[in-house]
Amino acid sequence: MHAKAKGVSVVEGDIFRIPETAKCLLEHCPDINVNAQGGFFGTALQAAAYFGRTLLVKLLLDKGANINVRGGNYQSALNAAVVRGCWDLVEILVKAGATPDCQLQQQPDEEWLKSVLEKDGRGAVERYRKFWEVEMKERERSCSG
Repeated sequence: MHAKAKGVSVVEGDIFRIPETAKCLLEHCPDINVNAQGGFFGTALQAAAYFGRTLLVKLLLDKGANINVRGGNYQSALNAAVVRGCWDLVEILVKAGATPDCQLQQQPDEEWLKSVLEKDGRGAVERYRKFWEVEMKERERSCSG
């Protein structure tokens, strides 16, 4: 968390390991900046998605967190949830308007996937590739129908 001239910004990190603290901040700090960017995850939403904090994701979205901000280690909150296999959060994020990577680029970013492999293992990469495949099929189906 960083102090700012116009209030407080939530960026990411240890605050999401203590969900009660983050929830309290989000509910009781009117000047909190839920769209602040920086650090490993890039945004508070990406950190909450990565750690599987469903309530915090919902609170951040309710507070106006930008669901499609790109950046951070996982490039988006949706990717963070996919990589971790937090399918309930994937559903929440997609329903809230998160844009899957397959709608933004022609092919998966192989360099990025190498870093995911190093940090999160083969299962994370496989989950991402499977999600990409499913989303591409869904996109093709919606375009043809």
